[in-house]
Amino acid sequence: MDVLTANQIKELRTALEDERRRLGASVRWLTEGERTLGESQGEETHAGGEQADVASDLTEQTLDLSLQRAERERLAEVDAALEKIDKGSFGLCERCGGPIGIDRLTVVPWARYCVRCAGKGVTGARTA
Repeated sequence: MDVLTANQIKELRTALEDERRRLGASVRWLTEGERTLGESQGEETHAGGEQADVASDLTEQTLDLSLQRAERERLAEVDAALEKIDKGSFGLCERCGGPIGIDRLTVVPWARYCVRCAGKGVTGARTA
């Protein structure tokens, strides 16, 4: 696990920027879906919609909100990784300071911890 080359960082930046665009589109879609769901839910209630339909809509809305929150959190992780590239600290474990490693970053370019530290269950650390 050596220091990342300039070419590796460039490729990982591209992957992060692609993921950022995907996440942004996903959050926008989920936000629009939430607004549309809320509007249709109100219409169904006024039109005498059944309670089962309302319950189903609420379940779907809860799922959408959960997905939206997860996508926003991932977007924040991607933004933080891009900021680290700009600052020159990308690819270093936030716990031990050692290299995260190209194999891990290729799969999870927003990873904050090396495999060893992530496996130790660092407080606030996910497997990313």
